[in-house]
Amino acid sequence: MSIPYTTRTWNPVTGCSWVSRGCDNCYAKRYAETRLRKCARYDSDHPFKVTVHRDRLREPIGWRKPQRMLVCSMGDPFHPLVSDEVRSEIFATMAGAPQHRFLLLTKRARSMIGFWQSVEWELFGTAPELEHIWPGVSVEDQDTADERIPTLISLESEYRWVSIEPLLEPIRLNVALGEIDWLVIGCESGAGARPCEDSWIEDLLNQCWDLNIPAYVKQVQINGKAVKKMGRFPPSLQVRKMPAELRLPQDAEFELDGRY
Repeated sequence: MSIPYTTRTWNPVTGCSWVSRGCDNCYAKRYAETRLRKCARYDSDHPFKVTVHRDRLREPIGWRKPQRMLVCSMGDPFHPLVSDEVRSEIFATMAGAPQHRFLLLTKRARSMIGFWQSVEWELFGTAPELEHIWPGVSVEDQDTADERIPTLISLESEYRWVSIEPLLEPIRLNVALGEIDWLVIGCESGAGARPCEDSWIEDLLNQCWDLNIPAYVKQVQINGKAVKKMGRFPPSLQVRKMPAELRLPQDAEFELDGRY
């Protein structure tokens, strides 16, 4: 599955379980149950059960060309069935591949901070050497934003990001947004996708604009269906900005903003 803001995905862990209503139409679960069931490395009866793929744990070390990757796009590295030992191996790989940009994403913010506070960071390097690792949280409504974003901000990390996808209602980012370095916004996709109003996205963009936070609109709904091609977005939503620290040498220009 392609993710527009990444150049590659890395899945040393796949599979997950329900956390909040943003999970109701999980694209990864749907993909696993329709596409991965026949693959040898996945359980044919439960293809979305939490699985550690040890043969993948060191993969990015061998990728010479710089990549911007979502870590565990088909799972959650902070799921309770993933051990701290495995998480440490994931972090050791990320620390050893500074040519890449790693985007961590979880709905389990408390689990992430628990691991973060227990890590012996000196094993991986100094803070400047780990600036290519971006922790982030996924939120979908006001309650999850109010719960997860402050937890993310409490992490001792140089950079942080937030994915609001699927956006299920208007959200006011009632936190110190100056501590967030990037916001990705998107509607729900697939069968049974819940509605996402253009005005909800535009309001989030305005909040980011006021604080000079780069925002990236991943997809919007047109006639009830998710659309990823930015040229089809309403002009006010044609916004795909990326922090300079996340850009790669091969990137095209990312300062795309059709509103101004």
